[in-house]
Amino acid sequence: MKSVQSLHETLDDDCKKEMDRFSERAKETEELMFVPTTRVDFLCYATTLTLDPNTANYNLLTEDNSSVKPCKEPQPTALTSSPRCCGKK
Repeated sequence: MKSVQSLHETLDDDCKKEMDRFSERAKETEELMFVPTTRVDFLCYATTLTLDPNTANYNLLTEDNSSVKPCKEPQPTALTSSPRCCGKK
């Protein structure tokens, strides 16, 4: 009976050690996860985009093809079968 109890205690101790180890790793992982909240935080994800005039909505596209704004006058369009997105960082 002592051997069973000893085995139980050993397993219990090992499980507690593993749970402590997992808890520490979870804390480390939470610290590594960065969640942007301010404008400055989001700027690291900023990139320059050029909208494809062949696929962007003609009522929204501006002359420089890099921003959108509501526009009542239609812009010239050309139809293509494959949408594209061009970006560079």
